[in-house]
Amino acid sequence: MSALSPLPLPNLAALETREVWAALAEAHRHLAELKGLCESLPNQGILLDTLGIQEAKDSSEIENIITTHDELYASHEGAPVSAAAKEVRHYVSALRVGYEAVRESGLIRLETVLAVQAELEQMHTSAAYWHSEVKRSSPRRSSSRCAHSGHSRPSW
Repeated sequence: MSALSPLPLPNLAALETREVWAALAEAHRHLAELKGLCESLPNQGILLDTLGIQEAKDSSEIENIITTHDELYASHEGAPVSAAAKEVRHYVSALRVGYEAVRESGLIRLETVLAVQAELEQMHTSAAYWHSEVKRSSPRRSSSRCAHSGHSRPSW
């Protein structure tokens, strides 16, 4: 594995302006308010699950994996669902792995990224799965193969 060179940092002193500090204070206030509202929820997992499902569904569409919210929620209940819905549920599971790791440590570490990647790759160990199940169940857009992952990418 080769070492990555660090990205050049901008002149940080130039960021210390009255406008930046004002925006930072406002953002901090809004985040504190959001944190308070979230802590008042009896089951905070509901918010995380809902946002995770939405994110996984939307980002999966980029890979030509199309499903509906109804199908995703049905898959949570154990009902039979399409391969596309199963794929999106794996993305939700990977998000949960990352969330729990960051929640425990308070940091995003390389180990966290690798754990999320491992969760995603569990489903993609069989190329036959991708070709026979997901491609067949999500034919809405024409696509080309992504060189690094082999996944189908939409041709925009």
